[in-house]
Amino acid sequence: MVEAVRLLWKLTEDITVQLALVHRGAELDIVQRDGRRRDEFTRQLLSGTLSGADLTRYAAAYGLRLGERYCAVRARPAGDGGLSDLRRAIETTGATDGQQCFVGIMDGEVAGVVATTPVAPGLDAVIALGPPVHLESMASSYAAASRVLDVSRRFGMAGVFSLVDLATRAVVVDESDLGDLLVERYLEPLSGVADFRPVIEETLRVYLARGLSLKSAARQLGVHPNSLRYRLKRFEELTGTRLNDTEILFRVWWALERSA
Repeated sequence: MVEAVRLLWKLTEDITVQLALVHRGAELDIVQRDGRRRDEFTRQLLSGTLSGADLTRYAAAYGLRLGERYCAVRARPAGDGGLSDLRRAIETTGATDGQQCFVGIMDGEVAGVVATTPVAPGLDAVIALGPPVHLESMASSYAAASRVLDVSRRFGMAGVFSLVDLATRAVVVDESDLGDLLVERYLEPLSGVADFRPVIEETLRVYLARGLSLKSAARQLGVHPNSLRYRLKRFEELTGTRLNDTEILFRVWWALERSA
């Protein structure tokens, strides 16, 4: 009887283990299928290929509201890795009390929709946002977010940006032919003096970044304000321009951004 009981317990343990394995396998299969459904929904939502019925069904399943507006988001770490942390940060900060967000990892990026501007404190990443639209128009918002991501990567920028934030740089990227003409007009004349162009380009970048403040720019460059004045004066002489003209300043800034 003791041996029979022992064998019965062993049989029960074996069956329990097998049932646990089957149950675990079923759970993993459910998670994987749900993950595939989420990924497919994300792709179709952002590409605008969902039918009206599918959009209604999936939006209800994932807590999104058809009557509300959302921003498409594309985000990527500036360095290697960090996708999971970036996704969690966007999920945590991209929702409001009344609206959820929906993001996932797709093609090595975090992509989806957010209800409000997310933040990723402590993470070196680019978070690109499209304008707010209803879910059925999300393809246009995603296209704008993609453009923002391309521009920010072109200039090596990190942070949270919309197309409005990068409007002038987007034009610099798009109008490459015009940018080349501006480089030729305002930067090529500096090449006639040996080793002069890099110095003046750096000087102009700092001067513009410091809001045209001679004192602040000279401090950052580590030179005397009079030395800075001389460099700016030489630029004007070599290019035949005046830096007190706002339009000229904008053209010079554009040429500098194009040559970066």
